[in-house]
Amino acid sequence: MTVDELNDVLDGDFVVGLAQVTPLRGVVVSPVNSAGWDAETSIFAFTSDLAAFRKLRRLERNPQVAIVFHTREHGVAETDAYVLVQGRASFSWDPDREDLAPFYRRPGTALGPEQLGGRLWDRWLRPFWWDRVVVRVRADRILAFPDAACIGAATVLAGAAEVEDPAPQSPPAKGTEPRVEVAGTVRGLRKLNYRLLGWVGADGYPVVVPVGIEAATTRGITLSAPIGSVPLGGRRAGLTGHSFTAGTLGQRQTALTGWLENDGGTVTYAPHTRLNYVIPPSRTFWRLVVGAVTRVGLHRARRDGVPSTALAR
Repeated sequence: MTVDELNDVLDGDFVVGLAQVTPLRGVVVSPVNSAGWDAETSIFAFTSDLAAFRKLRRLERNPQVAIVFHTREHGVAETDAYVLVQGRASFSWDPDREDLAPFYRRPGTALGPEQLGGRLWDRWLRPFWWDRVVVRVRADRILAFPDAACIGAATVLAGAAEVEDPAPQSPPAKGTEPRVEVAGTVRGLRKLNYRLLGWVGADGYPVVVPVGIEAATTRGITLSAPIGSVPLGGRRAGLTGHSFTAGTLGQRQTALTGWLENDGGTVTYAPHTRLNYVIPPSRTFWRLVVGAVTRVGLHRARRDGVPSTALAR
């Protein structure tokens, strides 16, 4: 993979996956957009609204993250590469309009106030567009595979390769068995275009691989993963499936946390929590829902004591 091809992916993908570490050393994987890459500083940046303050709280507690470049859909890059960027995130709780504006003017990779605004919608969507912050991730390691099959060893494009697998974790006090209905979860995941599995690596950074959904069993979801990618033993992990349309006006997502087990022959995921949402591909519906959800989230952020000047208004 050439440097130009890498930069095209890092600066041209429309939707990427953000993997964060939870307090119990699990991982949550969330799709994000409105992003960009600065090749000179090796910094990847994306925006996050204050309504999603729990995501920002996780970054504040543990800045070690991974960014997963897993699809070219609706983006501008052409290579099939699967790229994982691991680094440390930083942000300010106070929104900066001048800092945010360029993310909405990126040709071919974003829909912003100019495309989705209007006399009524500008006011309704103002909190969504501007009550948000820019998160910057300085790359410590960049790993790349030729495509999403992730066959063989990754090419290390920056930093040093991880030299060992993480040790197994102690099982949760409540046990490792599934806590949400498995068969329905499997049916939902199979309808989604992309499925990402993440866990904490030996050095504390999230590791994320694409997976297939094989079967529902009493133990959980049987997964197919790139050979040798999933470490042996059990550990907390996150599994997220998602699909999206142009501009992310239409979205479907299932985000799971749970217990991952690799016994050397079968990889099984037991889901413990599940979050689903669907937004139909309609500009009007998107505007209505996003504006309402943002206002509810900002109210909760104020109640939670989020230290942002934007919430003092």
